[in-house]
Amino acid sequence: AYAYLKEYDKAMADITHWIQSHGGTQVATASRIDDLYGNDIVAGEGLVKKVLNPRFDLEKITFQEALVHCILPVRRVETVTDGLRWFDIKRYGIEIMHKRSGADPLYLKAYDNRCALQLPAQVIAAGMTPNPR
Repeated sequence: AYAYLKEYDKAMADITHWIQSHGGTQVATASRIDDLYGNDIVAGEGLVKKVLNPRFDLEKITFQEALVHCILPVRRVETVTDGLRWFDIKRYGIEIMHKRSGADPLYLKAYDNRCALQLPAQVIAAGMTPNPR
């Protein structure tokens, strides 16, 4: 929320708190975040930075975007057992590629209908149109 409110100092303080509460000693600074995430490096080249395709305003190629790129892996680690990564994938329109041994990779494009959570059977039985799949 702080990143979207442009309260960057508070966002970096939260990131620093998370790092240090998980045994790290580093401090999140604007220069460190910009060095890591404020560039055009994407998946497959050095640091993995996913392409974001949100359907809401996110200032591209700015510190705000770099900060979001810093927060997403933190959320991924923090919520690894909670299943919340799926909601970040949907929210930010992140494209996913799964490599498969001996087979072509599988791709999930941004806003693919397969991302839609299906309505409960009772709701569909009551006459509501199911989400497309």
